[in-house]
Amino acid sequence: VDSLCLLLPTRVSATAIADRVQGFVEALFPDPLLRPNTVLAVPSYLRANGHEGQALPHFEVLWPDADPQNRPLYWAAEHSKRYFAAGCATGTIDQLLLSVLQAKHAHLRGTVLLRALVVVDEVHASDAYMTALLHAALARQVRAGGRALLMSATLTGAARARLVQAGVPAREAARHCDALAAADAPYPCVSDSRRLLGCAPAMPARRIQCQLLAAMRDPHAVAEIVAAAVADGARVLVLRNTVAQAVATQQAIEARLGADHPALFRVGGIGIGIGIGIGSKGAVALHHGRYAFEDRQQLDRAVEAAFGSGAATSRAARVLVGTQTLEISLDCDADLMLTDIVPMDVLLQRLGRLHRHRARDLHRPASCTVPRVVVLTPPTRDLALLLQPGATRGLGLGPRSAYENLLAIEATLRVLEDTAAYAELVLPDQNRALVEAGVDAGRLRALAEVMGGDWPAEFDREYGKGCAEAAQARHLQVRWDRDWHEDAWSDLGDAVRTRLGLNGIDIELLQAWISPLGNRLTRLNVPQWLLPGTSKAPQAPLVTAQYDEGQSLRLDVAGRSLRYDRLGLRAA
Repeated sequence: VDSLCLLLPTRVSATAIADRVQGFVEALFPDPLLRPNTVLAVPSYLRANGHEGQALPHFEVLWPDADPQNRPLYWAAEHSKRYFAAGCATGTIDQLLLSVLQAKHAHLRGTVLLRALVVVDEVHASDAYMTALLHAALARQVRAGGRALLMSATLTGAARARLVQAGVPAREAARHCDALAAADAPYPCVSDSRRLLGCAPAMPARRIQCQLLAAMRDPHAVAEIVAAAVADGARVLVLRNTVAQAVATQQAIEARLGADHPALFRVGGIGIGIGIGIGSKGAVALHHGRYAFEDRQQLDRAVEAAFGSGAATSRAARVLVGTQTLEISLDCDADLMLTDIVPMDVLLQRLGRLHRHRARDLHRPASCTVPRVVVLTPPTRDLALLLQPGATRGLGLGPRSAYENLLAIEATLRVLEDTAAYAELVLPDQNRALVEAGVDAGRLRALAEVMGGDWPAEFDREYGKGCAEAAQARHLQVRWDRDWHEDAWSDLGDAVRTRLGLNGIDIELLQAWISPLGNRLTRLNVPQWLLPGTSKAPQAPLVTAQYDEGQSLRLDVAGRSLRYDRLGLRAA
């Protein structure tokens, strides 16, 4: 290989690690004339070689002074189709998946990747559509003699075996499949298409106290726990499954502590203005995906400043409420965590934000010297009741929700309730057993049969949905194993997506507006479900009216009334 392609699951995680990658490259190649060019492979950014570019008219970009050797150091950063032509590209997995889809420039993306070591971090197998696309990309890489490295803390043995054997002839794969898929394989381990090799953990085991609390619909109960921890000086992280839950929890905490409490997470500072939740110390906010792009960037920086390694020695209490956007790659260390119930692989990912930095251990309050998580569960323990239409509304669980597989939720709850085996969670020692028990499809099928009732049909529904998504992914792929003239395909445009269920519509504001976080906004991205019946690429402007209400912006968009303020975007 002669290049590096480092891919992560989200834009947040990719941009967060880009500076570290730049520092690594500069240290490895101290002579600038011999240093490979680096690119942040995330659309909407213009960042290369540690510099920010400035977009100019006519699709030109202004970069720092030209290279004395006239090398094209910034060319690859100016368009997403060129990202992987860089010597070192850091981006999201979407850019890799686009190289196997019937989309523009797929062959350019895929071809330049073949010279790279493709590293995919935070791999998971809960999304059948993305997993099928990743498998196709890996198979192409392997068959062409390329190299790839996958990293994950939450893969089952079966999922791991399928991915590491991508591109391997079926007969050879069959000889090693059982050993690779073993549920009792060592953890951590290094594996390839033929073997597993156990290795020592990178850090000592952590013993995490786990408490279940049936309070998913009671934000005030959550606020009481947070208030007690804040009184002890703790840094508290609250992770909810939906934006609505997160906003309700934030409001309950503010009502319990007071809107001016110094422990509330804030963004910005002097010059923002004075209003509810806003003062000289900044705007009180939370963290989720429904903020404008400019505000979201500032939120990410504020989270790392308040909860990252740089704040490890601080004894100031802090409380941050968020959603799934906080569970991956942001440098965030909590003394206490409260989280909604989620599938076991996601829960383990979230627990990675609990007692993350050893440098903070000497500065944690006495009540938090042992890591502790409070897992919020539905009001009723009988999850079979949630199989009824509409029963899970607001919980982020079940069909058309963030976490659709209720069987995985049931399996996770059973593991956490098994106090004989798990009085406490010991990580990473128990990672393998926890993931296999809570996520493996074979285990979930057996659990559905044991429980009976509506559960076998629920397993069939979820299994069938996964098969349909995988088939859809295969239908949209470019067949790299065929001759060019045998593989007739055309650009499918908006029909091609790297992820399912994440549609958003960009809307242009009627006039620029300064957000409560202090940023100048000219556009917002609105989830399509908030604007039913609206196409992803509307022919006419969607905003028909705009009302500046000080620290809040109200919009009439396609017949819907929306509000944007310090708590993000939501229905008015």
